Amino acid sequence: SLNSDTSDSECKGSQPLDSNHARNTVEQILTSKPAGMTVIKEYEETGSLKDSTRRLMVNIIVAHMREKE
Repeated sequence: SLNSDTSDSECKGSQPLDSNHARNTVEQILTSKPAGMTVIKEYEETGSLKDSTRRLMVNIIVAHMREKE
């Protein structure tokens, strides 16, 4: 988990981390991709993610970030 005491001032142009905003952003990214729905479904059913599903989630999010560059 991210430490809320960490200053965001080192990251130029970033806003303070808001966990609700981060959660909503990740959910929005995942719901926009068919594979992302697999991640959401597993999390809703089990309350956790298998390692393989977690890697899938990270790959989806990173791909989204690279598309936005």
